[in-house]
Amino acid sequence: MVGWATFDSPWTSIVDREKFAQVLDGVRRMQPTRILSSHLPAAGGDNMERFLQVLASLPDAEPFVAPDSEGFQQMVAAIAAMTAMAVPPATA
Repeated sequence: MVGWATFDSPWTSIVDREKFAQVLDGVRRMQPTRILSSHLPAAGGDNMERFLQVLASLPDAEPFVAPDSEGFQQMVAAIAAMTAMAVPPATA
């Protein structure tokens, strides 16, 4: 979840940690029964506090570094190769 969040929300590495913690504390005080996120898994029940702890850790997480052009080309080639192996050839 941390990996995805740092990729999807790179601003978390530069957020004001105190204000961010205050916002998360505000969520705790609301005592929601479920949190539905547009980019992270839903949290509820016993997972709620763990979810908020993970979010609180984001400002200190290693920031996501996007691949350079060569790395991206390698990723695309690997995905294409996997796709070619997974799709059976068409038969006439």
